[in-house]
Amino acid sequence: MNKKDGKKSLFGQLRYSWDSLPEAIKLFGAVLGIIIALNTLFSPPPIEVDYFNAGPEVVKSGELSTLNWGVSGVTDITIEPDVGTVESAGTFQVSPAETTTYKLTASDGGEEKVAFCTITVEKEPLIINSFDANPDVIEAGGNTTLNWRVSGVENVTIEPDIGTVESAGTLPVSPAETTTYKLTASNDEEEDIAYCIITVEQKLPAINVFNANSDVIEAGGSTDLTWNVSDATRVYIEPGIGAVGLSGSQRVFLSESTTYTLIATNDEGSSEATKLVLVDESPAPDSPAPPPTPQ
Repeated sequence: MNKKDGKKSLFGQLRYSWDSLPEAIKLFGAVLGIIIALNTLFSPPPIEVDYFNAGPEVVKSGELSTLNWGVSGVTDITIEPDVGTVESAGTFQVSPAETTTYKLTASDGGEEKVAFCTITVEKEPLIINSFDANPDVIEAGGNTTLNWRVSGVENVTIEPDIGTVESAGTLPVSPAETTTYKLTASNDEEEDIAYCIITVEQKLPAINVFNANSDVIEAGGSTDLTWNVSDATRVYIEPGIGAVGLSGSQRVFLSESTTYTLIATNDEGSSEATKLVLVDESPAPDSPAPPPTPQ
């Protein structure tokens, strides 16, 4: 028997076996075959992540990169972190603060596939580009402006009395005395410090007014001293009066000419002013003699 005859014989035996089966089994076999064929014909395609990448893959802090993806065989797709549910194909711009690996997950409730994409963030070196004041010399009570600019930084503080600030900015200040401001800049890897000195030139006291309402009086008469002083911590008048306020008046009675001295002081020094009050000590003129009495 040749091979061809053998195949015919085997096929005949199988057909005979099939024909000898009960009709119920034949029907069940036919239905099962149809189900298998339909399932093969209409089953969903397998899940495939066709591509998942970023452009550019390397950025500097603050720059943008674009995620690109395409997925087939599924509509339930998420990208983490910070993106969420997405369509089966698309793009999304991101600006990660640090090197970040994004995870794409595609699933149909049973099968699941994942893909990863890493965006590398190159951090700038920490540099304090500038920290100064304009002007850097002021008078007491005056104002100046601090200016600063720092790069590659996550935290910037200025002391005293200011605290946390942005990486670049300006701020008006009015220190009461010469002050050294300290800027501290830091990130996860390093820290740097810069200083700015604002010199406050203190004023000597200013004696605005020191006078008497009458410069010349008769012996035993009086006059009113008046004064007005600014930028002083202590004011006194000599002789005979002592400590006084920054402004005021004082009546004095004199029997002789007197020079009064007003002295005003502060931490920078003192200022003085004098006022001479003259006492007219010339004798009063004689009264005229009464006319003679007629005889």
